[in-house]
Amino acid sequence: MAQARLVRRALATVTAVAAAALAAGGPQAAAADTALSNPYACQVNTTQGLPYALGFTASAPDKVKRGATFTAEITPAPITPNPSHNDYSYDLVLRLRLPDNAELRQYQLTGGDTPATATVDGDELVLRAPGPFPAAVAFQLPTVRLTLKATTRGSVTTEPGGSGYDAYGFGWDFIPSANEAPHVPTPSTLRCYPNPAQTLTSTTVK
Repeated sequence: MAQARLVRRALATVTAVAAAALAAGGPQAAAADTALSNPYACQVNTTQGLPYALGFTASAPDKVKRGATFTAEITPAPITPNPSHNDYSYDLVLRLRLPDNAELRQYQLTGGDTPATATVDGDELVLRAPGPFPAAVAFQLPTVRLTLKATTRGSVTTEPGGSGYDAYGFGWDFIPSANEAPHVPTPSTLRCYPNPAQTLTSTTVK
């Protein structure tokens, strides 16, 4: 619970204006839950280089045999749009990078409290949630459950997706708060990429 509160506080510091205000088949070993806060670099409208953090809890088996099918689960931390800068947000996008040395057999979304869809785009799974997401109200995206087949020996990993502001890994459009509306476009945009991307799950294939 302490970690969740820390993540929620970190997520709530996102600003739409400046970086200062920016301060979510065979035997397999048991899956272990890990929680981390991944740093992102963000662009709000035309202002770049703004820091952000998005929390995740993830699990996958430590080890599997080659040819085995196994699951990896990734749950984004709850997100609360900052009322100082947002009236509401919408059209959320979150990308997760898929492993290049395992075959994706299936993906599912479970849980959460907001409607969302998922599609595969190249080597990434793209989670989309239309919202709207009112300011000061926490919302929970669903857990992403990946069913993977271990095709080659080595380490099978998942990471946050995205590689730049034009190929962003997390973002949304938003209507600015009344205080911010005179200073920023309506609507405004938030575009972020992991900087750097950390490993969410790692499974050794024997």
